[in-house]
Amino acid sequence: MTDLNAQTETALARFEQALAAAEQAFAELSRRGEQVGALREERERLARELEQVRQRADELTRAGRTALSRIDTAMQRIRQALEA
Repeated sequence: MTDLNAQTETALARFEQALAAAEQAFAELSRRGEQVGALREERERLARELEQVRQRADELTRAGRTALSRIDTAMQRIRQALEA
């Protein structure tokens, strides 16, 4: 029976080592899952910010075009007044 006890003890020790390794792997996967979640949230936040920046750039472009048009109109009126 001693041989059977020794084999059982060896098998139990290997099982405990495998269980500890599985627990470590699960903890690592869990940690990585949290990191992936955080990265997804960061990506979504950056996408929202990028969209806001694009909208603001469009607004500034339109405002610049409007200002340029007004300046052009004012310059034409000044030229006409100077020629008259």
